[in-house]
Amino acid sequence: MPILVLKTVNRCNSDCIYCFTDKSRKLRKVNLSFLKNLFSKAGRYLKLNHDETIEIQWHGGEPLLLGIDFYRNVLKTQTAYCAECSHRIIHSFQSNLTLLTESFLQVLTALNLKNIGTSIDPDNSVRLLKKPGDRHAYKNKLFAALMLLEKKNINVGINYVVTKKSLDLPEDVFYYLTNINLNGPVSVNPVMIRDAALEDLNITPEDFKEFLQQTFPLWWQIKDRISTVEPYSSLADTARSLLNNNLSGDIRQEIPVVIDTEGDYRHYKKPGMPLGNLFNETMEEMVHKTNQYHHQLLNDISKVRNCNSCSLWSSCFGNTIMDAFSQNDELLDDNWCHARISMVKDFLINFLNEKNEAA
Repeated sequence: MPILVLKTVNRCNSDCIYCFTDKSRKLRKVNLSFLKNLFSKAGRYLKLNHDETIEIQWHGGEPLLLGIDFYRNVLKTQTAYCAECSHRIIHSFQSNLTLLTESFLQVLTALNLKNIGTSIDPDNSVRLLKKPGDRHAYKNKLFAALMLLEKKNINVGINYVVTKKSLDLPEDVFYYLTNINLNGPVSVNPVMIRDAALEDLNITPEDFKEFLQQTFPLWWQIKDRISTVEPYSSLADTARSLLNNNLSGDIRQEIPVVIDTEGDYRHYKKPGMPLGNLFNETMEEMVHKTNQYHHQLLNDISKVRNCNSCSLWSSCFGNTIMDAFSQNDELLDDNWCHARISMVKDFLINFLNEKNEAA
């Protein structure tokens, strides 16, 4: 299933302190020509591949800034170019949700909405609207939208970004995230700082490992009654498989194709040089070139880091939960790898043994 991640607009109505969205003066957003090319090529792909589905993930900036009329045009364009196969196109959104209304949600639902992801932080100084004094307004609008989505039975995933601030009260943060009581997954990720002025928020691989180790016992207590919480679930599975000598992974994962407002597309871990352009290539070519680049990247990583000798390589393939957020392109920088290995071998295996959970 091709996964297309659309970077729809380089603007946002919030001002999260760690965000590195393009803040250049020139407004960039997808237009009607972009939509026509996207759906004409999606329709052709689906007609040639009868058992396939395409997922379109709308990102920004803030994708809802494009407005309700824009998404009416999305629906209209999709219907025009994919009349016979639009049911095989699913849509998901990554949004701060502060612009979501019931009428807006009706349009998104008509687009075969799969889920909505959002970011949450209990610290009101981290995520806020751009107007002064709007720290509480952000959270009020967010939770009003969450109540609406719950009422409409829409799947909502939560992303939490671990910063230096998180390290003071990791248990409180975890309880906050898992008591919002939504029906979607929770994902905990390390912050990625690109602004030197915010370096005091940055964390090291060891910091992130420590956060996970302090909160892992809390996840263990609720793992049977709450939906997936990552990376806890995956790391526990890896440790259990290592204990049972049946560690294996699947390198044939779906690799997202990230497309910007100009149609240039890139690999999701390498935002630099584009691999090609939506306007010049078929969907098949875009998916093939992205997958080809991905496997070349894995090959480069494994050679430089000697990954084939690592006991976790079969579950990692260069895409570990933590290493995926490495803050530079230096293949020799394996600090995130070592933190993950230590988390599994030095902490989780002992934890599972103590709980008699090896099998």
